[in-house]
Amino acid sequence: MTYWGHTGYKKCGTSTAAVDWNRDGRTDEVFVVAPDRTVWHTWKAAGRWVEMPGNGRADEMRGSAETGNPSRRCVIVYVDNASYHYWQNCFYNGRWHDWGVTG
Repeated sequence: MTYWGHTGYKKCGTSTAAVDWNRDGRTDEVFVVAPDRTVWHTWKAAGRWVEMPGNGRADEMRGSAETGNPSRRCVIVYVDNASYHYWQNCFYNGRWHDWGVTG
């Protein structure tokens, strides 16, 4: 798959989360689960696909969540064999943080 000229690969049969953080009708960032279950993302200025921090693994991409604060945004993934099935990583204070269990 290619976004903004950045070509990457996703796990067969998984979803792509194309997110419009600004709610202006345009995709701002794209998230996928790679064939090795790592989670990757790209955006227009990235220049390439970038692995999400925190060493996260997933079986499916569930999408994104807004927290009510425009400077805080989260991506949610599904892990098939974990005690808690849904995990999230949130962006705030200018960076992505560690993976945590969703409520």
